[in-house]
Amino acid sequence: MNNIKVERARLNMSKKDLAEAIDVSAYSVALWEKDINPCSARNLAKMCELFGVTMDYLVGRSEARK
Repeated sequence: MNNIKVERARLNMSKKDLAEAIDVSAYSVALWEKDINPCSARNLAKMCELFGVTMDYLVGRSEARK
């Protein structure tokens, strides 16, 4: 399980807000949050920068945010 939804909620962002911030569709964000479709490394990097977290944390490989 990834932490995209956790971080989005922490910043009080909707799926649409996150989608607009990284230039993707809200539908893509929903699929990533449910682990249905993989997220590209480029979009993961954008989210990591936006959320201020590591990629390992965001994809659920680590419990440490930074």
